[in-house]
Amino acid sequence: TYMKYELVIIVKADYTEEKVDAFLKKYETLINASYGQFLSAEKWGRRQILTEFQRKQHGGEGYYVMISFEGTKPLDKLTYSLKIDDEVIRHLISREVIPPKPIEKAS
Repeated sequence: TYMKYELVIIVKADYTEEKVDAFLKKYETLINASYGQFLSAEKWGRRQILTEFQRKQHGGEGYYVMISFEGTKPLDKLTYSLKIDDEVIRHLISREVIPPKPIEKAS
């Protein structure tokens, strides 16, 4: 069963557009090579970080991006990559199950 995922990532607020684009390209390549199909990316821009601990650690702001992708494989490697990536302040992956299309009966 294909799953559709949305991945929200907070990176450091001082990133330039070029650095954000390079970051997104890195994860687009990883997703296409290991999990399924990269669908889209949205740059949400700089926003306040909500958790107090991370707000103190990173100056109160982060640059938010959202990646949409589809896949069938477990996300262990992707989750691990996000956890050890120094560029990532925080991430969240949510999923939606895409039901298989019904098989049409031949007449």
